[in-house]
Amino acid sequence: MKLLISTLCAILLFGCQSTSPLPKGFQGATASLDDSFSHLSHHSGHFFIASKIDGKPMVNSAEFSESSSFNQGHLVVRGISRPLEAGKNYQLTLIGRTAHSAPIVGVFADSFYVSGDVSFTPKANEFYTVVGTLGEDNSQIWIEDLHGNRVTDVIDKSGKSTRTLTEPAAPAPAKDKKALFTTIRGGESTAQVIKKLGEPASIDVNEANIFSNRQTKVIYHYPELGLIQFEATKSKKNWYANSVIKVEVALQGKEDIAKLSNDLDGMGAVEIRDMARAFAQQSEVSNELLDSFTQKVWDERNTADAQMIDAVAWLCTVVGNSGNLRYEQALNEIATDTQSPKLKKYAVKAKSKLTKVGMGFELQR
Repeated sequence: MKLLISTLCAILLFGCQSTSPLPKGFQGATASLDDSFSHLSHHSGHFFIASKIDGKPMVNSAEFSESSSFNQGHLVVRGISRPLEAGKNYQLTLIGRTAHSAPIVGVFADSFYVSGDVSFTPKANEFYTVVGTLGEDNSQIWIEDLHGNRVTDVIDKSGKSTRTLTEPAAPAPAKDKKALFTTIRGGESTAQVIKKLGEPASIDVNEANIFSNRQTKVIYHYPELGLIQFEATKSKKNWYANSVIKVEVALQGKEDIAKLSNDLDGMGAVEIRDMARAFAQQSEVSNELLDSFTQKVWDERNTADAQMIDAVAWLCTVVGNSGNLRYEQALNEIATDTQSPKLKKYAVKAKSKLTKVGMGFELQR
């Protein structure tokens, strides 16, 4: 009941805004643009949104999530997917910011912000997502297509474009389903997920009740890939998947774990970042993988590659989420020895989350 009331409040709040920039009755070819988000904690997340399209305010997932979280005690995440006219040049205002379950949370938690305008012409039947990074040293926002190709300029925290698309960006190599699975972000629509991975092998519904303080979730199962949790919408008696809340990567035994550990050295910064984002949503990660992730952070602690620093900072987040004191000394050494203020911050933050007793991990030097 509380969730229903807060959702109705959110709908009333956005009465003056729109979820679609298309003219009424439009029948032409369209594309889709999704907002995205990543969880930071039970109460906070980073959101990357389209707040205006051709100067017109749009309903966005950050404000919708905050409104839906009213009196809930946690951040209720809401995705937004918008149809766009294919072939039309749009002027979009993009915003990346931290959202919280309540204003008081923002008083005690880090909050970051980046905003700027981009020009964007979508292609028919394509899926696009607003994405970015937020932090003290590297806040940026842009739009990507389904395969991870950048399709707009990148806006930095000064509001200026850091890169200009003077010619079409070189397409990224085609990814198989396993690689595409790791790129799925919070907020992506069901349609985009199915476009990437196909129909799931099975679907479960984890239904909330009046005594629980959680959202109903629809869960898509992809054998050998993992599972994807979606926020749910009810129509009559059935629940339907709406947008991604959480991704859990499946690892098939020790062989898969060993392979991923060995593959780390050959992976690029973007691949590591996408993989770490997926693992950051999981409740449990094996010590074998956490050992490899910690070692990778140490090995790259003083790289000059800003993208790699961002990637290993995400690995720090995964290690911190484990809560395992096994990694306390290693994270302390990383924070002490790195020349990157960003990585130091993430290593210290990860260390502060460690509370579970565990045998020590020794770095290879």
